[in-house]
Amino acid sequence: MSAQSLHIVQMEDTMDHQETSDTFYQVEFTASEIERLEKLKQAYAENKQDHMFENYRHLEFVRWLVQNGKLTEQLA
Repeated sequence: MSAQSLHIVQMEDTMDHQETSDTFYQVEFTASEIERLEKLKQAYAENKQDHMFENYRHLEFVRWLVQNGKLTEQLA
């Protein structure tokens, strides 16, 4: 990854859609490449949200196990 590409990645979280597109055009990404990157970014955000929800469900299950005496701090 080039230094310029790394800079774009670091700026991603603070930029809106138009700023991101403008920056990509400046480093000579094509319109279709920019569109694919935007879709990848959206898919990543959705996957991250799904993963967080999955972790929350696991923690809720562990809480239920502890509350119902199925899991304790003692090792078996």
